[in-house]
Amino acid sequence: MNSTNPWSRHSPDLMFKHLLGFDFGSNPELQLNEIRAHKAGIAQMILSKLAVSKADTILDLGSGCGFIANPISQSVENVICCDISISFIEFAKKECSHKNNITFQLIKDFDLGGILDSSLAAAYSYNVFIHLNLFQMYWYLQALAKKIRLGGRLVFDITNANNLEKNVSDFFITFAENFKKNPEDRDACVCWNSPQAVIGLAKDAGFNLIENIEDSFFVFERKT
Repeated sequence: MNSTNPWSRHSPDLMFKHLLGFDFGSNPELQLNEIRAHKAGIAQMILSKLAVSKADTILDLGSGCGFIANPISQSVENVICCDISISFIEFAKKECSHKNNITFQLIKDFDLGGILDSSLAAAYSYNVFIHLNLFQMYWYLQALAKKIRLGGRLVFDITNANNLEKNVSDFFITFAENFKKNPEDRDACVCWNSPQAVIGLAKDAGFNLIENIEDSFFVFERKT
């Protein structure tokens, strides 16, 4: 990773644009209530896949602004939010300040050393693996396998490279143009990956695939 972390942006408008794109217009920082409602729906979908209880501790890897961890925290004992961006961590702490069962850790790439081995009932990562290449995924999956207990679940999404065979979308072209302008900002870019390769990396780390939604959203279980 570059010495300058592209995810640590102190400008709220840049921070939200990197987190949300333009799904909420050109000024997403002015649409917080709509964003919270949207993320709450995603949180419920993720929660339905995690198979956790009120007694469990789970991980939000790449927690961003805390919009997903906040509603999920109501259904578990603890949520550990990890992110490589101090800007997002600081925002998320404020966003979740009314919750006493959410903790935050600023991490470096692949380093989950602050979490005890086999201490997590489950982990999820939403709109994070879409920014990772296969080498980065490999090391995150290896690290997650050490922290999730046997039988625990892992949920994450990717951007499916196979879709490019059917259509090179405007979405892809937008990021290709951004990459041409600023190739050093790779961590803030979107990576298209093969779902078969990602599933293979997860299996190698010690996870069994239990649900595959359109080759872009996966539910894994730590092998027992």
